[in-house]
Amino acid sequence: MTIHHKFLKIYEKDINYLITPSKFAAELLEKSGWPEKKITTIYNNAPALRLESSMTGQKKSKDKLSGDYLLYFGRIAPEKGIEDLMKAVKSHDWKLKIAGEGPEENNLHQSFATEIKLGKIIFLGQLSGQYLSNQIDDATAIIIPSRWPENMPLSLLESLAREKIVIASRVGGLPEIIKDGENGFLFTPGNIKELENKIDRLLKLGETEKKKIKLKAKASANCLNPNDHLRKIIKIYQTLAKKSE
Repeated sequence: MTIHHKFLKIYEKDINYLITPSKFAAELLEKSGWPEKKITTIYNNAPALRLESSMTGQKKSKDKLSGDYLLYFGRIAPEKGIEDLMKAVKSHDWKLKIAGEGPEENNLHQSFATEIKLGKIIFLGQLSGQYLSNQIDDATAIIIPSRWPENMPLSLLESLAREKIVIASRVGGLPEIIKDGENGFLFTPGNIKELENKIDRLLKLGETEKKKIKLKAKASANCLNPNDHLRKIIKIYQTLAKKSE
């Protein structure tokens, strides 16, 4: 990006404007040479209804242990910090479900064979549709333990839209939405002890306190609705169209 834009100006010749889904991404572009006036941040809208799609041949979940497990859903890769989450769960009486597939899956199965055998950690495989929706709805919390800077993952927005408490790494665009202790919890990426403390803090909360956080999570998602998102996009196109007249 730095070579192509800052020095050779290749992108500037054909791109009039950039829209980023996080301020974090906008700052990266500015550092690489893009002028601030050509960048606008518009957060993705929270696509809660996407999970209400067809069940894709999968049966509805019959899991009766509603509210007694943590859930990660997404790609299973080293940069996602899933190993950190599994280490945090390993030393506590907590249950973790992992939905997804990826290159790190076999290594994690080997490293945590005992916990998997005991049913403390459960790999659900790749899920979609109503089955994934059920797993999210029944979880105590959604964990996003990424080690690398996430931009604005849909897993975060989907979870908030479903009134779920999210515990996420304080990295990338995640802290732009999650406010620690208000609509979710944040921890330093890779800091397993801090992650343990945040999970423990959540589990010790009373139902009234949990409900307050859930309502604020839902409110955060409501602010990112499709109509507002479309209106902001159209406004940018209208501005560019006027300049080209």
